[in-house]
Amino acid sequence: MVDYKLNDEKITAIAKQFNTKAETVQSMNALYADISDGIKYQYLAHVIRTVEEKVGKHIGEDRFQIKCIAMPAGANVNFGCAQYFGNDLYIIYYPEIDEKQIRIIIAHELGHLVVETLIKDENPNEGVSEPLSSIFGILTILDKNDFYQCRSSKYQHPSWEQILQDFELLSNRAKNINNIS
Repeated sequence: MVDYKLNDEKITAIAKQFNTKAETVQSMNALYADISDGIKYQYLAHVIRTVEEKVGKHIGEDRFQIKCIAMPAGANVNFGCAQYFGNDLYIIYYPEIDEKQIRIIIAHELGHLVVETLIKDENPNEGVSEPLSSIFGILTILDKNDFYQCRSSKYQHPSWEQILQDFELLSNRAKNINNIS
């Protein structure tokens, strides 16, 4: 099994490859760690971004946004809900429960938005889109499971050295483009 955690060997190799100091790599690692803490809570982010684009284009609002917000732990609620705010915002509220169930709730609530705006052309706060929202949610989770179980490996690097080599290739491509002009 390959160890992808940053260590002294990797810090030294990255710093050497990009002609910088080890401290710079460590600083960037600290910044990334701060950012990546929030990644865990970006449930179904690819699906959400894609639905934002589709719905935004359909309603003529380029800035349409979907937000997912955890309900306070003391709310004592175990189901989700959502609210549509005009043509620029849709908020999905979910309880702090098992992460699989959070994903189910978000997929279902996305289904409401998709059905009401892309199929029925109605305000999601006023329409009734059951059971289509659940069907959309099921299809979403089936696709995500398939991705993690069957398709994600083609995006993985066999070693950390290969990652470094791919970024060297990227850097070389940029240098070649800059040398051509």
